Amino acid sequence: MSHLSLEQEEQLQKIGTYLSQVRQEKSIPIEEVANKTFIRLHILQALEAGQSEPLPEPVYIQGFIRRYGEFLGLDGPGIAKTFPVNSGLSLKTEKTEETEKTEETEPGALVLYTGTSSEDKSQTLTSPQKIPRIVAKSKTVKTVAKSIQPYYPYIIILSLVSVAGGLIYLLNTVFTYITNRQIENSSVAQEQQTPDKPDQPAPAPKPEPKPPPTPKPSNPLIKVRLSITEQSWVRVVVDGKIELEETLPKGYQKTWIAKQKLTVRSGNAGGVLYSVDQQQPKSLGKRGAVVQRSFSLAAQ
Repeated sequence: MSHLSLEQEEQLQKIGTYLSQVRQEKSIPIEEVANKTFIRLHILQALEAGQSEPLPEPVYIQGFIRRYGEFLGLDGPGIAKTFPVNSGLSLKTEKTEETEKTEETEPGALVLYTGTSSEDKSQTLTSPQKIPRIVAKSKTVKTVAKSIQPYYPYIIILSLVSVAGGLIYLLNTVFTYITNRQIENSSVAQEQQTPDKPDQPAPAPKPEPKPPPTPKPSNPLIKVRLSITEQSWVRVVVDGKIELEETLPKGYQKTWIAKQKLTVRSGNAGGVLYSVDQQQPKSLGKRGAVVQRSFSLAAQ
């Protein structure tokens, strides 16, 4: 579940799309932005894609937008201000003279106010929109506090006993560790004083029989298995025909078979693992890079 409001989600989509377009127009790799701005790569990718789940609190998102905009030569502070930081519900204590005159509240009563959009800021400063109050009575808490007041000395004594027990356990652990170290050091010293026995010659290894050569199949095929570790756009071309061209989710796995040639292209090579003919899986490339690889019988 997203921790941002609907207004923040919409504005994040607009800002992320704009920053991504400017970066691509200037032909700047996203890895260079991460190195120069000291913003983590997955944060930049989530910012450009408008994905709020990997992002931190709104105030930090606003700082990332400002730093990213300044790196691209834009008005970073101006763009960052368009992303609202305070949005949603805020809890305030009812202590104004106006509410004391109009309504009677119990001790510890709280009033819930709603934040408004940028168009209603002038109204928010003078007359905040009030929704039904949440009243929390504190009589039960006071009763419990009075009932346990006679037991305060016992509670303090128990606390001191617990602290003393923790110190004794810590000292016992340290003493045991020091004792074990002394025993180990004395054992090592005795081993060093004992003369080493002459090494006996190791028996000559027996020659292992060579396995018979594996016969090659009469009709060889190209088998390539893809495993998606991060959400990535992938296109697969088998013998000149496009078999797949879409964004694959994490955990997707499939094997393609070709007779002549098989080509794999990905927009996030670091999120794609490939295995040829059941060999050890390898990464298609670096994370966030666009990489294309071709597999054919001649190459093998």
